[in-house]
Amino acid sequence: MVVEKDVETAYRSNIDVSKLTPFRAPYRLYITPFEEIVAHQYRGEGTHDTPFIVDWIPNDPENPRTWRKVYKWLLTVFVSLATLSVAFCSSAYVGNFEGVMKEFGSSVEVTTLGISLFVLGFSLGPLLWAPFSEMFGRRIIFIITYLALVAFNVGSAGSQNIWTLLILRFLAGAFGSSPLTNACSISGESH
Repeated sequence: MVVEKDVETAYRSNIDVSKLTPFRAPYRLYITPFEEIVAHQYRGEGTHDTPFIVDWIPNDPENPRTWRKVYKWLLTVFVSLATLSVAFCSSAYVGNFEGVMKEFGSSVEVTTLGISLFVLGFSLGPLLWAPFSEMFGRRIIFIITYLALVAFNVGSAGSQNIWTLLILRFLAGAFGSSPLTNACSISGESH
């Protein structure tokens, strides 16, 4: 448990805050300099009885509540379509169900695992992506997991045996669940 003395020690240390500012990347449109975040006078005293109220600093370009309405709605449409496409990925397998059985010589039960494992990935993936998006940001998690979803679906299409197909379907479901968990958060934070 952190005590007030630890907070005071960390606050008064000689840390170069410019090194704490996130790096520029194509997926980061704006970055608020860390010096501004540290220098801002937050409400509260930082004690147990009156803790600091951490809020957005004025004119912060990273605050989603200050984005233009057009951008917010485009973002909402984008994440909605991404979620819809993941739902299509889950059922696309069924279209060639008999072809999969014929190609790999698998039984109905084993072939059905392609759907079941995708849905199992749907249920396990959010256990990772929801906390990771809180720690690292929604955008980078969304980009990485969506690229992985595409890669695993491409791998599924080129599978040489049923077991590879089933494993890739599970991984596609796990990585594809990211838009399902983060779409609501993205829309909720910006509107």
